[in-house]
Amino acid sequence: MRRLPAVLCLVGVLVLTGCRVDVTIDVAMEENGSGELTVTVVADPEVVAAAPGLASDVRVDDLVAAGWRTDGATATPDGGLQLVLTRGFRTPEQATALLSSLNGPAGPLQAILIERAASLREVTFSVRGSGRTDGGLDAFTDADLLAAVGGTPYAEQIAAAGATADEVLGVRLQLSLPGEITSTTGTELDLPAGAGEDGDADRSAVEWTVALDGTTTAIEATSARSLERGGVWPWLANGLLVLLVAWIGVSVVLVLLVARARRRRFRAADRLERFGRL
Repeated sequence: MRRLPAVLCLVGVLVLTGCRVDVTIDVAMEENGSGELTVTVVADPEVVAAAPGLASDVRVDDLVAAGWRTDGATATPDGGLQLVLTRGFRTPEQATALLSSLNGPAGPLQAILIERAASLREVTFSVRGSGRTDGGLDAFTDADLLAAVGGTPYAEQIAAAGATADEVLGVRLQLSLPGEITSTTGTELDLPAGAGEDGDADRSAVEWTVALDGTTTAIEATSARSLERGGVWPWLANGLLVLLVAWIGVSVVLVLLVARARRRRFRAADRLERFGRL
């Protein structure tokens, strides 16, 4: 791999054995728009049996150099193999750019856009786009590899086994957002209490499964986090408002006292001047 869009080409290395691989792309967003993107690739034990040296063959140097964090390929309890890649982002725009670079030109995430909007009353998040793969398993294989071998390696073996793309590969997109989901085309998930970096349980999660037969999956969701209930922000906002009103009141009183003192001094000086004339 020579560029970051080939992250999912790791899937190609696993899928081409003709066994089962599951890919989960998870975006966890915090209230300020920062968060973390996690890509988890899990190959079943049959993959490991078919390619015993697969763990040592998975190279992640380019990904680490590009800013991703990973411990490399590790064994799962059932004898399979797992690769977890994580990378933080500071804004929804950065999250959108990371998904675009991760996806590559052929899919499975098409034109995904994540946005955040804030007002005095609430913070809202929205995601829209679609899930679709163009070219089946070719979408997960490096373009240079396809050009070199003239097609997806082991495609004939996979076809001979009677397996479809959806049977050998699963792709899911998960989104964890502050607040409550107000609308979505996906499936809402249950989150453990205290989910999120701030330990706030007021979060929601939604998931989409991307079909690999060319069918388009609509990816849309909106969440809203109220700033008028619970948490420290309403108390802080009310406290600041009280302080502002008090500051204005004290300022008005001081202005009146200064003006009154000046009038008194002026009157006293005027009386002294009149007395001197007498």
